Amino acid sequence: MEEDLAKLWNKLSLTKEERYELVITEQDVQVTTEKRKLCLVRKFIADKRVNRDAFKSTMMKWKATTSIRIFDVGENLFLFEFKSDKDMCKVWEGQPWMFDMNLLCLKMFDGLTPPAELSFTHTNLWVQFYNLPFGCMNKKVGTRIGNSIGRVTQVDSNGNGNFWGRFIRVLIEVDLMKPIARGKMMDLFGQLTFVQFKCKRLPRLCFKYGVIKYAKGGCVGHSSLESTGMAKTKQYGSWLRASSSGPNFEFAHNLGN
Repeated sequence: MEEDLAKLWNKLSLTKEERYELVITEQDVQVTTEKRKLCLVRKFIADKRVNRDAFKSTMMKWKATTSIRIFDVGENLFLFEFKSDKDMCKVWEGQPWMFDMNLLCLKMFDGLTPPAELSFTHTNLWVQFYNLPFGCMNKKVGTRIGNSIGRVTQVDSNGNGNFWGRFIRVLIEVDLMKPIARGKMMDLFGQLTFVQFKCKRLPRLCFKYGVIKYAKGGCVGHSSLESTGMAKTKQYGSWLRASSSGPNFEFAHNLGN
């Protein structure tokens, strides 16, 4: 409804009084400008309205050192006001967050954009890269692979840039409007290798198009997939979700003398 009203005014013939431009100065917004530094805006990427009371009750269970105030500012849209920068950073760095398997997409609050004009088309996901040769399990290769499907914001590696384990874990800002990447063909000195991807805490996903559900009535349709025939069979599945059985870390053992 808010989006419809925001678009409607462009088509209206405004009266003289309505056309008069009211100037808002920096002094007028000084109080809220300071508060915005401790605020995040969160949007549910869901095709139905979420239970607000259940959501608020769940979010209050976050292990914050201070209280968090939650404001309902639109359909499936909430503003979080923190009392400490530490708590806000903890929530921001803990992405992705989910509620009832639906993605909770976060944005920093700038204080100037109307709620209806906020864009929630990207989110951070931890993607695990499997089937990599040991020689490629380093920060540089992980960054190159990650940047081929989104924007890398962090690579989980040890101090010298290597990571010996079952996979490389990379935090990537991905486009929610595009199908989730299932893997990547890699040419290693002339030898082709398919690197499989899995996502940690992957939210609800359309197994037909591989898109995180985004619009009312289901996911965003992709005519390009229809034309290739990929959508006729399920090309995506729960196997894209990474196991939560345990972390990928190095077991250090001191043998002694």
